[in-house]
Amino acid sequence: THVIHKYNKEQAAERSDPMGPLVTLMRRLAFLHPLSDGNGRSRLLLLQLELRRKGIAGGTVRYNNNKDVYFESAESFRRKVEEGIAAYKRAAEGGGMLAECVRRQWSCSGTSPSLLQTSAAVVKDGVATYFGTTDTEVENEAMSTFDPKQHKLHRGKSVSLCSVAGGMSGLSLLPPLSGMLSSIAFFDSNAQELAKAELWVALIRMSPSRNKFLERLYSKKAFDDLAKFTPQSMAELLKNAPFDKRIFNETETELYCESTGLAVKLYQQDVARHVGQRSNNTDRPRMWPSWQEHLPEHKYGHVYENASKLHGKVGTLWLNQAGYMKNEHRYQHVRHVLLSTPVNFRVLDLNEEFTAQDMGMPDDVPVVMFTSDTLKLSKWVADLEHGALRRFQEAFPRGGLLLQTQAHPPSHFSVTTI
Repeated sequence: THVIHKYNKEQAAERSDPMGPLVTLMRRLAFLHPLSDGNGRSRLLLLQLELRRKGIAGGTVRYNNNKDVYFESAESFRRKVEEGIAAYKRAAEGGGMLAECVRRQWSCSGTSPSLLQTSAAVVKDGVATYFGTTDTEVENEAMSTFDPKQHKLHRGKSVSLCSVAGGMSGLSLLPPLSGMLSSIAFFDSNAQELAKAELWVALIRMSPSRNKFLERLYSKKAFDDLAKFTPQSMAELLKNAPFDKRIFNETETELYCESTGLAVKLYQQDVARHVGQRSNNTDRPRMWPSWQEHLPEHKYGHVYENASKLHGKVGTLWLNQAGYMKNEHRYQHVRHVLLSTPVNFRVLDLNEEFTAQDMGMPDDVPVVMFTSDTLKLSKWVADLEHGALRRFQEAFPRGGLLLQTQAHPPSHFSVTTI
């Protein structure tokens, strides 16, 4: 862990030359030899990950990543890595699956969590969580129609968006903030939720329309006519549509090029099993396309926070109702922002001190911080709003806005100056 922390600090200090600290890390790990077996293979995998994460290259082709590192100088080792990068690029330009993966990797901004955070974000099987938001319809619509100018944020002025992952309702803030965003970061204390955020972003980037996004998410060919999906009709429409193995396989293949293995694993083990390919026709999906209050809970489950019914809790996308899935124009706006803006994913406990750099964000621009209801619940933040607000002010010295919801009726969307 000390070696990794030291590497992250060196990378932060040498932003103009990320290759230097990476070469040093490879040599330190070689001499440390921390594993009983597989040290060379592990270093090679780590090298490929860091080349992509730091935006240096899509990968490197190495003839020998084992013995030569012990007797060559840092300069010589670096030169071989750079030769491998050139070979990788030549192979990619030759066509085939490798070329397609490289094209996808570099056509949009990638993720860049710190190395230690990347390693910690392990997806566990069978975690019972919802996938869509539980923020209310009114709150999601308030986010989509949020007016930055009322809070002295104008187009042409750079801001960062820092949003809790959760049910990904923070996506609804992208259209009103477009033209201003220099970076986006999704955070959560739960690595499973962070993997979901990465999956969400990848699926939207991959899907040119709302119906294609829903097809991929549910692995069902049921969304040609989105006007049919109302709170009353959605259960029958989803149950009548069979799980489409072809859609699932194509999405899975594309995700390997668009995201990390964490998002792919979540799609394979959780989304396909509990959202699309359910065990029988009476099971509720974890997420409904649309929603309304007072639907029978035995059939639809329970959306809003209710301690006695968490076992039946699901999520919703507010399809055709509110937020970024209300209409095609909003979805396209969100997709454009995600394709054109750097997006980071961070494991973050709001009870701890942190910096803008920890979030992969600049500290010289204002921030729009969306926390949903996390600052109102002691299970997430021990000192609630006052202590968290102080930490935000210290992390983002240029100030900004704190946006909150209640995530259960009565609806409430608030804006506070940081």
